[in-house]
Amino acid sequence: MDILKGSMEWEDTIFPGVAHSWPELQFLRDEWDGQIVVKGIQSAVDAELAVQAGVDGIIVSNHGGRQYDGGIGALDALQEVTLAVGNRTEVFFDSGVRSGADIMKALALGAKAVFVRRPVACGLAATGEAGAAHVMRCLLATTEPTLHPHALAATSNRGGSRQGQSSGASGQQPAEMAPLNRADGDDEVRAEKERGLMLAEELSKSLADLNALSNETTRQLDNSYYSILERLSSLRSTVASLKELATTMRALDDDFARGAQQLVGDVETQLDAFDAFREPQRRLQGLQARVAHGRDTIRVLGARVNAVHRRVERWEALEGRWQQKMRQRLRVMWGVMAAVILVLLGLWIFHYTAARTHGPAILKGFNGSRIGLNLSRLESELINDTLHLKRSATGALAALRPGPEREPADEDPRLRAFDEL
Repeated sequence: MDILKGSMEWEDTIFPGVAHSWPELQFLRDEWDGQIVVKGIQSAVDAELAVQAGVDGIIVSNHGGRQYDGGIGALDALQEVTLAVGNRTEVFFDSGVRSGADIMKALALGAKAVFVRRPVACGLAATGEAGAAHVMRCLLATTEPTLHPHALAATSNRGGSRQGQSSGASGQQPAEMAPLNRADGDDEVRAEKERGLMLAEELSKSLADLNALSNETTRQLDNSYYSILERLSSLRSTVASLKELATTMRALDDDFARGAQQLVGDVETQLDAFDAFREPQRRLQGLQARVAHGRDTIRVLGARVNAVHRRVERWEALEGRWQQKMRQRLRVMWGVMAAVILVLLGLWIFHYTAARTHGPAILKGFNGSRIGLNLSRLESELINDTLHLKRSATGALAALRPGPEREPADEDPRLRAFDEL
């Protein structure tokens, strides 16, 4: 439930600030088949107009002095209204009822019934339903002592006189009262006087107690009334604060909505800007992938370079040993060839020298063809040994180099070229 809205509706209902007229009452009477009771009548003229409008009841009231603080008391206008209305409609009384004596006064002045609002409202505000019931019991308790036979007789006489006036106005004579019988004796008169005195004394005591109780109740009700006024003032201040708070909250809500909308727009703009960076991001990712692939290739190439370096070192070592062996063999071969040449040269010299000798000699007629044949065979064997040694060195170097069957299937051609280099 919206407290602020409910409070405003309640205030508009209790204090509408709209005046009403007698034609409006006549229109309401013509359109409404139910009973209508008009409250706030305080003069005979207004009472006559209400009766002519066809109302079913009149409440003599000044609204507790709430609307007009300087108005007359409702009890002062009650007798005038009852005499003007007569029996044409019901007359009720309201305003200022605080005790049973106030109730009896209104009934004695011709009211059909009495309405009690503020005391019951104070009790209800104090302790709830139990407080309202307690106020009603107090009113009944202060009313019972006033219901003495003399008080009832006085009320009946007051009502009788009113009825007599009303009937006299219509042309009827009131019934005469029967004269008292004075033949009862002095004893009965004396007893009646004593009983009357006792009743008067009791009535005086009851009226004194009732007056004290009425004053105390009035004081308590006034305190409760002032407390209710203070609470009502606090409630109005609270309602005003709630209105201000509602206005502030509405402004904050509007500011928050605008801020949220602006934030959503900024986020959407940033998201659109992020979409423009997606293509460079993809390119950067591709470049990073290529860099990573290049690093892997460099690592593989470094490993291959290290392997080639080791192979070159091994090849250099083998070549050095092979060259050393070849130099040794060449030295031996050149030594052998030199020795053979020297031998052949000596034989040749010896051959031709012996042939030119004129006398008998040991080498005369010596045949050197077989020696030439042996020299040719020795030369061919040396050539064959040299070729065999060359083939062995070439095979050893080829074994150190990676062949096509040793290369991986997915090897880069550039690495193969590097291996060949």
